[in-house]
Amino acid sequence: MLIEFAQSKTANFYNAHSFQVFNVVGQDFWSGDGVPCEEAMTWDFAREGLEALRSFPERFPVAWEKLKAAL
Repeated sequence: MLIEFAQSKTANFYNAHSFQVFNVVGQDFWSGDGVPCEEAMTWDFAREGLEALRSFPERFPVAWEKLKAAL
């Protein structure tokens, strides 16, 4: 399993029709062309990543049990 975290949306770069999101060490994490700046500024990949981790055991109970057993 590989987990990569995005920086807060305040660290994102926006222009009129695209955006760029950076990971916690400053490398390119995600980018989008053709997305209006106003829409992209409402997305928070850091928050979404944390929510995905929080909900993983409920969404994937079999995988979660296998991961716990591997420890």
